[in-house]
Amino acid sequence: ILLKEVHHRIKNNINSIKSLLSLQAGAIENEEAKKILNDAIARVQSVNIMYDKLLLSNVYKETSVKSYLKDLINAIVGIFPNKGKIIVEDDIEDFELDVKRLFSIGIIVNEVVTNSMKYAFKNREQGIISVKLSKNDKKITLLISDNGEGIPEGFDIDNAKSLGLMLVKMLAIQLDASFRIENENGACFIFQFLL
Repeated sequence: ILLKEVHHRIKNNINSIKSLLSLQAGAIENEEAKKILNDAIARVQSVNIMYDKLLLSNVYKETSVKSYLKDLINAIVGIFPNKGKIIVEDDIEDFELDVKRLFSIGIIVNEVVTNSMKYAFKNREQGIISVKLSKNDKKITLLISDNGEGIPEGFDIDNAKSLGLMLVKMLAIQLDASFRIENENGACFIFQFLL
């Protein structure tokens, strides 16, 4: 009961932060500053969804991968004006995962899907984003792809200046995951790690 109350209070604080960021984003005319605040709002939303799952569950160490990621992906796509033009395909295996690792996966999904929504379909009317997560014995594979314009020629993740991609790289290291980007018919981010 105490842990549930703590999660509830944290969730309320997260909602307050999200509301303050949204108010600030609405009051700013500078488009670059507005984009930065909207990115922060999306990251806060990822944390908020995790707390929703913890509050609805009686288990606080593990939660459903499928339920969390599906809600997260819908929330991310829902904040973009081009959401009606993007088809999201997901193939997420349903299993329980510890909250710490699932939270890291959630931030990775948030960053990569956000990048696809922002950049992959700039010169296209429609697009597809695909998120697949599977567990084979002790090996987890996360694949996030789009059929957009792909990664720019000469792109190097190690020298990327984007906060989002730096987060992705740091979280992959934290998960002890192998991580690669493929650039065929759009961008494809592949992460694999052992439980």
